[in-house]
Amino acid sequence: MDESNSRSLPYRGFIEKYFSIVDKNEKVVPFKLGNAQELLYNAMTGRDLVLKARQEGISSLILALFAVDFIMMDNSRSVCIAHDRDSTVKLFERVKFFIKSYEEVTGDKIPLRYNTKTDLVNERTNSYFYVGTAGSQSFGRSATLTNIHFSEIAFYPNPEEVYLSASQAGTPRRIVIESTANGIGDFFYQMWNDSEEKKSIYQPHFFGWDKHEEYKAPDDVKIALTTEEDNMMTRFQLSRAQMAWRRIKLAEFPDPMKFQQEYPLTPEEAFISSGHPVFPVDTLVWYKTKKELIIPPIHTGNLLGYKPPTFEESKGGYLEIWKMPDPHREYIIGGDTCEGVSGGDYACAQVIDRKSLEQVALWHGRVEPDIFGREMYKLGLFYKDAMVAPERNASGLATILTLRDLYYPNLYIREKLGDVKDKFHPELGWKTDMKTKPVMIASMQQILRDKQLILHDSATLHELFSYQYDEAGSANATKGSHDDRVIALMIAVEVINRTPIATISTNKLQENRKSPEQDINQFYTDQLSGDMF
Repeated sequence: MDESNSRSLPYRGFIEKYFSIVDKNEKVVPFKLGNAQELLYNAMTGRDLVLKARQEGISSLILALFAVDFIMMDNSRSVCIAHDRDSTVKLFERVKFFIKSYEEVTGDKIPLRYNTKTDLVNERTNSYFYVGTAGSQSFGRSATLTNIHFSEIAFYPNPEEVYLSASQAGTPRRIVIESTANGIGDFFYQMWNDSEEKKSIYQPHFFGWDKHEEYKAPDDVKIALTTEEDNMMTRFQLSRAQMAWRRIKLAEFPDPMKFQQEYPLTPEEAFISSGHPVFPVDTLVWYKTKKELIIPPIHTGNLLGYKPPTFEESKGGYLEIWKMPDPHREYIIGGDTCEGVSGGDYACAQVIDRKSLEQVALWHGRVEPDIFGREMYKLGLFYKDAMVAPERNASGLATILTLRDLYYPNLYIREKLGDVKDKFHPELGWKTDMKTKPVMIASMQQILRDKQLILHDSATLHELFSYQYDEAGSANATKGSHDDRVIALMIAVEVINRTPIATISTNKLQENRKSPEQDINQFYTDQLSGDMF
């Protein structure tokens, strides 16, 4: 073989000229790029994230690209990481089959220094190819890699650890992450959202089942379309043969949602078809498609000072603003506190316009509860003495005490749900418990279903997607996700739905206080005749 000619071929030309595959009829045929493969090949950037339906040949294309480097490129280092042992074996067999077909077409025997179950070394080019299983070793710690393929990363037992280990091995020329979906809230789901919102270096590529040319029934298979199927065919420009294939394939799945997970038509279908989402998925998808709603904030920064607080623009600030305060509007601020521990949950404050139900601002950061109290104090003053309703659970009490000690002028006070008594027992802040949480969820479900909420923050929308019922029936963020934005938003919505029991004016507090030395706890007790703490 004339090596210079093979080196001059583009990757696609090399693959289609020298590589073979085994087709669905178990026949060895030349590797000709299918529709989904061609779409990806033409759009690859070197940092690519692929969400796909099953068996579209994406892994075969990626392995073929790496195999070209292994054969022709000096000192290339290619690694493919599979999610389980069986997949590892199958992927490596595919790589070896590409090399074998190249040798048969060209008559050029690749001299292999190593040829094991996981490793190949080309003695001529000093190139290396490794295929391993996620969790079996730390990939790339001692090597500079040229190509990395994360195959079915959504199913890794430790995806973030494996990704960081391999991706930081030098400056790889190509990193391709591909997977079918494995529900909402996992590492792959977060990576996909970040890439869609251009918050990462990865280019997102989605290939639904409609992109695979083989997913269609024979012409002689006829079906009568339902109204739903007819609408689907129109919306996605599908053929009757494709709809017939879908009908036949769908019958193989006891749960239609599992079909959508394996064979999605949209990224939303891929992710939401598993798990038990708390909020109406169709409505969340509607919000996601409304580009005029889900928009970046107009300002990002921090609030400085107290009398009055002023806003300072800062790219890394905690406060995101979609609408600046309007003296003619009334605002509610729901707050979810945190411990301020590195790696733990975040504190979040959602600012909602009481009348329009528009999300106008959001404070989000990882700080100690008392500092969060000061931030909520400034945020409330900034938004025209907004009613502030921090969650009082656990560390939230420290936040409430800070707001109380600062004499915040409009601190939410609520009744204890479930106690039917003539005498009122007030509590500062909102308490989320077994009685109130179902009420909060029901209110949020209703406001979303009716599309009353004007939502702007994409991260809040992502948390709504990943807020799901677990096996015990408890609503929480899925593993790897957070729910601070959801909790703060639900508190704000529930406060809006309720007539405040009492609000406290700063001036009134100062006027009625017997002396500057008066105990604050006793002062609140005297004013409200109730047990708040």
